[in-house]
Amino acid sequence: MLFFGDKTEKIKKWGEKGKKDKLIKILTNGGNPKYRAEAAKALGNVKNLDVANILITYLRDPDAEVRANIIESLGKLRAKNAEEHIRRIYNSENDPKIKEVALNALNSIRNGLG
Repeated sequence: MLFFGDKTEKIKKWGEKGKKDKLIKILTNGGNPKYRAEAAKALGNVKNLDVANILITYLRDPDAEVRANIIESLGKLRAKNAEEHIRRIYNSENDPKIKEVALNALNSIRNGLG
């Protein structure tokens, strides 16, 4: 995929415009973790059940930043179908940042905050 200019800014704009297919392609291609993390975050702006389901499948990403952004996006989307997955991550995760993001996401899902 060719980018012109700052790649992270382009990814953010795709999130603002709801370009889910482009964002999903970046997340799922296994490329640069920086861009995958940004795509995961931007997908939180795309209100779509398919997006939540795809994010759930990538909760085991090896990169902590990508995982944190996926969890944050699921909270922002208030994805009820992700609640149990995020709870498991919260209970098993050692990384304090991931635990904090997971707790915030659970609160958003439960309380309808996003």
